[in-house]
Amino acid sequence: PFHQKDGASDQCLPSGQKQVKYREGLNVGYRYFDSADKPVLFPFGHGLSFTSFSYQKLSVDIIADSLDYTLIDVTIKIQNVGKREGAEVVQCYVHNVECSTYRPEQELQGFQKVKLLPNESVDITIKLRRGAFAFWDIGFGRWIVEPGRFEVRVGSSSRDIRLRQTFSLSEGQFASDHQREAHPNSTQRFIADSGQFSKRLGFSPPSPQPLLPFTYNSLLREAKTTWVGRKLYSIVRGTMHKGMEDSSDEVQLRITDAVIDALPLRALVVFSRGAVSFQTLDLILSLMNGHRAYTKALCLIPFVVASLLCSCFQRQNSV
Repeated sequence: PFHQKDGASDQCLPSGQKQVKYREGLNVGYRYFDSADKPVLFPFGHGLSFTSFSYQKLSVDIIADSLDYTLIDVTIKIQNVGKREGAEVVQCYVHNVECSTYRPEQELQGFQKVKLLPNESVDITIKLRRGAFAFWDIGFGRWIVEPGRFEVRVGSSSRDIRLRQTFSLSEGQFASDHQREAHPNSTQRFIADSGQFSKRLGFSPPSPQPLLPFTYNSLLREAKTTWVGRKLYSIVRGTMHKGMEDSSDEVQLRITDAVIDALPLRALVVFSRGAVSFQTLDLILSLMNGHRAYTKALCLIPFVVASLLCSCFQRQNSV
């Protein structure tokens, strides 16, 4: 893609506190960009060559078509029309023309690499079996093939289709109601809404977890919502920045900050080489969670921990 925002997942990420929802379903990679007709920098399957190839005489032969076994032979003539020897990866995509449930615009189902001398040509055959036309039906709980029309597309990338041909399969089974409700056949919506997402999962997603109570696995950036956490975060960030070779490098600073943000609190024990014990971390967590049963002396713990962290990080950076 040209931009991160062009991806389907960018519309639903982040999904909320401590939760990630992959609502894009089948719309991953080239399947989404081809379905949404989004411009891309490098098409799926794209490659460079010192020569050129022509695609001729596409034929699609139905060898077998039954509920148990399907075999389609896709035959095509490839010729090197350039002045140098070269190799070409012939790619075969399948487009479901009239499926009752959502399917991506096309999916790669076969390929074959050929190496040809100048003006040399060869006939190649790519065999497509039943799996090339099947999809997982969540209502039936198995792979099925719907009868109907399919289109074979042959080319050198997903955006460089040279030849195509339509054919029909007569044997198959139509999608379940559950499948059609979870994956409606729409070319406008690529991200599942809450109802569709729940049907795909088979249950409603759990509610996002609240920040409190803080645990060993809570992140340093989450701890910044408390006074104690802000002190710890400030010390760790300052110490790590001091240990950088070039503290003026803005890119490196952003990377370092991202690492610090994603550190779980239990990492303080590891990074301090035991100077901060889990017992000390338990006391800090209790303070961050608002437990006031401890004496006022416990409020000194953040400063003690900060001092220990400083000395430990400084020792590590000097090694």
